[in-house]
Amino acid sequence: MFGQKTLQIQRSALDRINVRRLLVFLKRGLSRISNGVLFEPNVPDTWNNFKNQAIPFLTDVKTRFGLTGYKLVLDETTTTPDLIDQNILYAKLFIKPARAIEYIALDFIITNTGASFDD
Repeated sequence: MFGQKTLQIQRSALDRINVRRLLVFLKRGLSRISNGVLFEPNVPDTWNNFKNQAIPFLTDVKTRFGLTGYKLVLDETTTTPDLIDQNILYAKLFIKPARAIEYIALDFIITNTGASFDD
């Protein structure tokens, strides 16, 4: 057996092992950061504290080619007054996982003996 497909039938980024492993890594890292703000006041300063720790973590993952992009949304549009009353901090993380190379296409072009490769 050779490859990195999962048993997921529907085509998506999640049908590849590298993306599943990335999500496990992100969840573990963000859980550690979340523990640092757990039981703190649910106010914008705490939200910023979370973002100030999460963004460098996500940027590092992107720098090491785990992500091609991300967007973390944590503000009054995600953590509404109703959620604050329920003691919930709610954020949304949009990610673009880096895709792995599974096939390499290489064309072989036969040239004449007098062809120049100086270009």
